[in-house]
Amino acid sequence: MLLVRNRKTKLVLKNRLRAIVKLLWKRRWSLFALAVVAVFLFGLWLVNLRDQIEFAEYVPSHLFEDRKGRFLSESDGDRLGYWDVETGANTRMQACILAIEDHRFWQHQGIDLRALFRAFANNLSGQSRQGASTIAMQVARMQKPGERSYFRKIGEMFIARGLTQSFGREAVLNQYLRIVPMGNRIHGVSYAARRYFHKPLQDLSWAESALLASLPKAPGTMNLYQRQGRELARARARIVLGRVLEMGWIDKDAYQYALDHLNYLEIPIRETRPFHSMHAIFRLQQQADQQNIKRNKPIRASLDLDLQAKVDEWANDTVVSYRGQGAGNVALIVMDIQSNHVLAYVGSSFYDDTNHAGSINYANLKRSTGSTIKPFIFASALASKTIRANEILPDLPLHIVHPSGHYSVSNYDDDYLGPLIVRRALANSRNIPAVEVLKRLGLAYLFEEIRGLGLVEQSDRPERYGLGLAIGGLYCSLEQLLPAYAALGQDGRFAPLIWFTDDRVNKQQVIDTNAARQVTLFLSDPQARLPSFPRMGPLEYPFPVAVKTGTSQGFRDAWCVAYSDKYVVGAWLGDKDWLKMNRVGGLAAAGLVHKVMSHLHPQESRGIQTVPFKIADDHEAVTVCGWTGLRATSRCGSNMTEYFEEGSQPVPMCGAHVDVAIDRQNGQQAESWTPAERVVVRESLALPPEYAVWADRRHLAPPPQSQIGVPIVRLAVQTPTSGSRVFMDPEIPRRFQSLALRAEVEPRVPQIEWWVDGELFSRSSYPYEARWPILTGQHVIVAKLPHAFAASEPVSIFVD
Repeated sequence: MLLVRNRKTKLVLKNRLRAIVKLLWKRRWSLFALAVVAVFLFGLWLVNLRDQIEFAEYVPSHLFEDRKGRFLSESDGDRLGYWDVETGANTRMQACILAIEDHRFWQHQGIDLRALFRAFANNLSGQSRQGASTIAMQVARMQKPGERSYFRKIGEMFIARGLTQSFGREAVLNQYLRIVPMGNRIHGVSYAARRYFHKPLQDLSWAESALLASLPKAPGTMNLYQRQGRELARARARIVLGRVLEMGWIDKDAYQYALDHLNYLEIPIRETRPFHSMHAIFRLQQQADQQNIKRNKPIRASLDLDLQAKVDEWANDTVVSYRGQGAGNVALIVMDIQSNHVLAYVGSSFYDDTNHAGSINYANLKRSTGSTIKPFIFASALASKTIRANEILPDLPLHIVHPSGHYSVSNYDDDYLGPLIVRRALANSRNIPAVEVLKRLGLAYLFEEIRGLGLVEQSDRPERYGLGLAIGGLYCSLEQLLPAYAALGQDGRFAPLIWFTDDRVNKQQVIDTNAARQVTLFLSDPQARLPSFPRMGPLEYPFPVAVKTGTSQGFRDAWCVAYSDKYVVGAWLGDKDWLKMNRVGGLAAAGLVHKVMSHLHPQESRGIQTVPFKIADDHEAVTVCGWTGLRATSRCGSNMTEYFEEGSQPVPMCGAHVDVAIDRQNGQQAESWTPAERVVVRESLALPPEYAVWADRRHLAPPPQSQIGVPIVRLAVQTPTSGSRVFMDPEIPRRFQSLALRAEVEPRVPQIEWWVDGELFSRSSYPYEARWPILTGQHVIVAKLPHAFAASEPVSIFVD
C-alpha cells in the first residue's frame, strides 16, 4: 500500500514538472526577454556601483585658534571636520577603531565572510541584529548614505571590495578615519581630537582613543557634551579597551591604566565664538579662503584673546561716552609693528547692536581719511627734495586754480598760524601747508607712492581725487592705514596686515628711509604740536610714540593712529549713516588709542626700557629758527632741532628778529622827528610780505619801512587768484557781499592803490587789505604804488 502511494506521488510530481516545463517552453521568449532585461539592469547596477569605487572628496572645515591656542571659531554649516589623517599619526586610535569595528581588517579584501555568516545566523535566530559591516563597507555607506537593506548591503560589499583592491587597505582606513561621524556635526577623528580634547590626534591616550572609537556606534546618543552621553560612551569605551586587550595590542598594565584614566577623564566644555571677536573671526575666515590655507589642522591666528577682550571693552566704553554727540560706532586695530601681526581687531562696538548697525565691519569700511594721509604727503615731498626739513610753509587763506579744480582751503579751526616750519606744519595738522606741498609735489607722484602702501587701488587714477586728497578726499579703511603707518615706523618698509602666526612678513621698501625717520620724529614731538594740540593731552606719552589724528569734513569721521617701536594702534569713531557728529574729532579717538598704547607698554609708561626713534643716517643736527628755518641765533625764541644730510645744512643765520622804534602815540613806526619821549623800541619779526595781514591781526610789530628815497617795490596780488570763479550767495543781499583784496608788498611802503577794471577803487596802508563789493561779470584787479610806475600783474576773475 505504501509502495503504491509512493508511485502515485512520483507520478504526480513528474506530471507537474512536465506541465511547468511545457509552460516555460511556451513562454520561453518572454522569459528570455525578462532574463535579458534582468541581466541588463544588473549590469547597469554594477556599472553604477563601479562608478562609486572611489574616495569622495570633502572640503575640510576651518578651526581657528588665537596665538595661544585658545578656541576662536569653526566653520559654519551642518558638517565639521574631514581633516586628513597622516599615516601613523596615532596607532592607539587605529587599534581602538579596528578592535571594535573590524579586527580582521588587515586579512580580508573589504568583505569579512566569517562575520557575514555569523551575523546572518544571529539574525535568523532572532537575537539582536548584527551588520557585519567592515571598515571598507562603512566607507561605502558613509560616502553614499541611504536606507539600510539587504540589497544595499550587497552593493556596499561590491564597492568595499573595489575600494580595497583599487586603493589598498591603508587608504581605506585613512578615508574612514577622515569621514567617520563623531557627534556634534563633527566628522573624522583628527577634528574630534581637537574639539573634544584640545589635542592633536597623535597625543591621544588609550582612554581618549577608546572614547572616540566608541562614538561611531551612535554619535547622536553618545554626545560627549552631555552627561548621559558621556556615560554611554565610557561604557562602550571599556568594551573597546577589552577588545584591544584580546587582540594583544595593549599590555595589561597599560589596559588597567587606561580603564582608570577613563573613569576620571573629563571632556572640556563646548567652546563658542567669543562675542567680542565676531568681525575678527569673519575676517580670518575670509583671509584664510583668500590665502587658500590648508585646513587639516587648527589655523593659529595672530589675535590675542586677552588683549582682544580688553580693547573691545575700552572701545565700547569710548563710543558709549560719545553717543550723545552723535558717535554711533567704533573700530580699533592693534598690530605688531615688527611682524605686522594683527593682535586685536574690533570691527564695531557690538555685532548684534541693530540700532547702530553693529554687523557692519567699520575697520574694513572705507571712509574719508581726514588728515591721516598728510604724513605720506610730507614723506614723499622730503624724499623727492620737494621740501626740506627747515622749509617754511605758509598757513594762510588759500585759493588755488588747478587743472583738477578750484580749491578754497581752510583749517579745521578756521584759524591760520602764519609761517610754519615743516615739522610744525605736519604736527599741527594744518590743511593749507599740506595742500601747498601736494601741489608742488604733484598728484601723480604722490599717487604712485601711496599705491605702493596699499592706500589706493591699482585701477584708481589721481585725477579722480585732485588736491582734496590731502584733506580727506581719499577714502581708506583702518585696515589700510595701519600697515601704511607701520611702514613709517619701519624705515619705509611696507607689508600688509598678517593674520596668521605661520605667515612670514616680507617687507618691501616703499618710502625713503630717511624721509620715514624724519616724519616719525615730527609726529612724536609734543612741542611741535603747539598751539593746535595742548601739552599733556591724549597725544602725549611718557615714551616715544608717533601720533596722527584725522577729522573728516563735518566731523563725520574721527581717526587716530599711533605707533611706537613695538606696536601700531589705530581707532575710528563715526556714524553708520555718515551723519555729522557734534565736534567729535580725532582727539576723541586719540583718547582710546592712548589707553591701549599705555596698556601695551607697562614698563615704558613708568619710564623704563624706553627706546627713542632713530634719526636719519649720516645726518647732522642743526638748531634752526622756527619762523625762518635759518640757523638760530640768540634772538630766536622758537627753535627746532632738525637733521640734514652732509652739505645740505642751512648756512645763513636768522636775521628776522630786529628792533623797531615805534611811536607810542599812534602805534606806527617812529619818524626822525618823533619826540624821544614818545619812542619805544620793540622787537619786530621781519616776515615775507605774504604774512602782512596775518601779522597785523596778531598785533605783531610791522617790519621797518625802507629808508631808501625811491625804493624798488615788488607788488603782487595775493588774493584773489587769477582765473578764479566767484559765486554770489543767493541768500545774502548783494550789497552785503564783498571780496577780500590782499597784496604782497616788499619792502614795506606807506600805501598802495587798488584798481578794478581800470578805475581806482581804494587806497590801503599796511597790511594793504581792502574789501571790494563784488559785481557779476569779468573783472581785472591790479595793485599799484601811488605816484610811481610800479604795479602788480593783473588778476582776472569772473563773478557769477
